[in-house]
Amino acid sequence: MVRFFGRVVPLLLVGVLCGALSAQAAESAKGPEWVKKCGKEADGTEVCVVRQLVLAEPQHRPVLLTQFGYTGPKHKPRLILSAPLGVLLTEGITISVDKKKPLTAPFEVCTPEGCLSFIDMDDAALEHFLKGKAMTVRFMAAPGKPLELPVHLQGLAAALKDLKK
Repeated sequence: MVRFFGRVVPLLLVGVLCGALSAQAAESAKGPEWVKKCGKEADGTEVCVVRQLVLAEPQHRPVLLTQFGYTGPKHKPRLILSAPLGVLLTEGITISVDKKKPLTAPFEVCTPEGCLSFIDMDDAALEHFLKGKAMTVRFMAAPGKPLELPVHLQGLAAALKDLKK
């Protein structure tokens, strides 16, 4: 939402889909990794997330940025999904862990870097992701053209544990 958008999102997204792309593509070529990224809020507080960038092959074009961090209200876990501009906003974004019951969330804001969805979680919901092997993210890239993307969850637990230190 705007409360989060105004403070942290610009810090974490700037360069993600631009200059940092080549570094992310190299990491992605080795396998899916959760990469730690930090930024500073206006008051100087450091905010960190772990993220995974899904690239369209063979162009290495970014199509989804998935971020987990303790950036929600009262530093609760939050999942932030960023899809490229041009998505059908009214359909929202759907996630499913290990092909279990899907959850659909709305897109809340679009920036020049992409359209964002924020999913606040409690510890039990986060545990669902930590125990999973793969998350499927689905959104409509254009009317009638769904895009379904895999996000590998291996290494997420270790990355978030390191994030809490």
